[in-house]
Amino acid sequence: MIAGPGWPTYVALMGVLDRFGRFVDCVARWVVLHSSRILWAVVAVGALLRLARYLDNRSLWLDEAFLAINLKEKSFSELLGQLEFLQSAPAGFLLAEKAAVTLFGDSEYALRLLPLAASLVALALFAYVARRLLSPPVALLAVALFAVNPRLLYFSSEVKPYGTDVAVALLLLALAVRAHETDGRSYRRLVPLALVAPAAVWFSFPAILVLGAIAVSLAIEPLRSRERRQVGLVAALAATWLASFGALYAVASTNVSRTAGALLENGGSQGANRAADVVQEAWSIFVDPGGFEDGTNGLAALVLIVALLALVQQRQLERLALLGLPLGIAALAALLDRYPLGGRFSLFLVPVIVLLVGRGVAAVVATSRRPLLVGALLALFLTGPVVGRATADLISPPRSEHIRPLLAHVSRNWQRGDTLYVYRNTQYAARYYGLCDDCDPSGRSFPWSTRAPPPSLTAEQFAPALEPVPPELVVGEHGLTPSETLNDVDGLPAGRVWLLFSHVSEHRGLDEESLILVGLEERGTQLESRVELGAALYLYELSEG
Repeated sequence: MIAGPGWPTYVALMGVLDRFGRFVDCVARWVVLHSSRILWAVVAVGALLRLARYLDNRSLWLDEAFLAINLKEKSFSELLGQLEFLQSAPAGFLLAEKAAVTLFGDSEYALRLLPLAASLVALALFAYVARRLLSPPVALLAVALFAVNPRLLYFSSEVKPYGTDVAVALLLLALAVRAHETDGRSYRRLVPLALVAPAAVWFSFPAILVLGAIAVSLAIEPLRSRERRQVGLVAALAATWLASFGALYAVASTNVSRTAGALLENGGSQGANRAADVVQEAWSIFVDPGGFEDGTNGLAALVLIVALLALVQQRQLERLALLGLPLGIAALAALLDRYPLGGRFSLFLVPVIVLLVGRGVAAVVATSRRPLLVGALLALFLTGPVVGRATADLISPPRSEHIRPLLAHVSRNWQRGDTLYVYRNTQYAARYYGLCDDCDPSGRSFPWSTRAPPPSLTAEQFAPALEPVPPELVVGEHGLTPSETLNDVDGLPAGRVWLLFSHVSEHRGLDEESLILVGLEERGTQLESRVELGAALYLYELSEG
């Protein structure tokens, strides 16, 4: 063969690639040798990221304010009844949150203490489970993906039960793993699950879905060996879990049925159409809440399928049930319109998704000729985007509807005769801050009056939350059309008027904030504007309308 003019370039390129491959092999070999130590360093980084998000102390946004108002203003017993603003949460979570508010005050720090604690416990539990189900290098990859998952980081400081769902799911998985590691004929191996699982469902609605997978995994070996007593014991445990969940549902049924009616409407799709919707929702899980963005969702889905096939081929049915069945049961629940799939509602599935991705990476690496190089590249592709996202969020933390500094600015610059207009969707957070004793700023320092209206008899999600106190406080009304939205402008008094906006709705592409500001241009002059993430404040001098 005669070498052409490009042959030296080709040889040089192959030499560079060979040296790069050997360098990657060297780094990967070092990581493999020290993977156990690096794993705990990654856990520490994950804990610091969660603490940083908690200490950032962003403002309560609309969805948090809905629940926070209930937590502040209702008693322990009242929280077990109907909640305002179409809210629903497990009784255990609500009571634990109420205890935190009672003990530590009603600031955002107190409200978010339970989600933070749950996220830190979940991080430690995930490391425990990963080290027992995966080899040390693969466990390191899984822990890294879990530690910097953007949705897990966000919900570590969200006044909602979704982060607690993850901690409860991992606690149950850890107990199931321990049960599988113990002598299969010993009754003692099931004692921790027997004690913890009935209480766990009171802190997490989707815990019952995880327990369904655990029950199947525990029954596989007794069924295979025809040990009827063990099968009966597992069945009895499953019955107690269902009974406990039934009791929880009886307590929360009013709130659950109302929220389920709003969340599980599928637009009338049935049969094959509904199945297609569920498949699409399942696919979306890899991005939200799975955290595999920027095109890595396809790679994550592929290696997850490889993991499931490998578990089937190796006849590791217990692990297949433990890790794969939660996904299947959740999809079945969504198909039957019993539980929504995707987004924050599927946050509890992140641990099994990440564990399966790790198991799939291990299976791919095991069949490759250059395992260190292939493993390193897969790890880089999977972790690179989420590490970059976590770093960016650490530098500039996400803050949805950050109205607290805007309220503080109005309070500092208020003049006698001023009016504060609160946009209709902003009134929920404004009510909480107006009645909060330990927030900064405190409602006690506001120069305007904050009053709660009578509870809504219709139990609407967007029921009024603030009682207008004209002329100092004006609350926007729900507008179905642009002309109805502009009625808010007509009702504003002459003089200095502050306008506070967050969670702004749209009418055919035109948001209501812009619509109101356009209407104000005909009545006065804008003196000042301040913008935060997801919130805005304006000061106008208005003439008589």
